[in-house]
Amino acid sequence: MVTFILQLIRDPKLYRYIIAGGACAILDISLFLLLRQHFAYHYLILATFSFIVATLANFILCNQFVFKHQQRHSSQTRFMLTYLVSGIGLSIHHFCLFLTFEWLALSLVISKLFAMGTAFGWNFLSRKYLVFKTATPA
Repeated sequence: MVTFILQLIRDPKLYRYIIAGGACAILDISLFLLLRQHFAYHYLILATFSFIVATLANFILCNQFVFKHQQRHSSQTRFMLTYLVSGIGLSIHHFCLFLTFEWLALSLVISKLFAMGTAFGWNFLSRKYLVFKTATPA
């Protein structure tokens, strides 16, 4: 386990993903707050929409910036896998958002940031080891 963590810390993809994920997190939270200010929909519906938009941006950045080497999967497969693993990430995100906002009574912004941070680990590892897995040489 220690070896695994040390390998992750040394992996430049982690740091590129932090930049890409950070940009998408800013997009996610900004869109969420903008929608919350202008529309009277339930916060989980707004969070779902902002998450979907941020996931599309994340897919594009991961394809072009983070995991740009020859890939095992086609672009279409990577796109579908991105939304599949993001669906799990969205479940993690929403559970944390609901828990911190409804049960712990934290502010909506703090709850949103906590939920995004919690889903980050799942999102990076699933993209690194599943979605954008490098093609193995023959």
